Amino acid sequence: MCFTMNMQADKLELIQLLLETKDKDLIKQIKTLFDIHQKDADFWDEMPNTIKESVERGLRQSEAGEAIPYDEAVKRLAKWL
Repeated sequence: MCFTMNMQADKLELIQLLLETKDKDLIKQIKTLFDIHQKDADFWDEMPNTIKESVERGLRQSEAGEAIPYDEAVKRLAKWL
């Protein structure tokens, strides 16, 4: 509970500082931070479950040594490239 209260206090302090600043560059930098954070967070979350499952399956296969070397994959897929 204490952590949440401190976080709320920090948010309020940041809001106050943001409202009081006249530094356009600072506001721009803060906005950029939020934009970057949202893009990073949204990338995986917005992906369809079927794609997520496929990526996770591929990672498990790779970790289990079931991956195909790049050169071999290119040879197998050459007819479609």
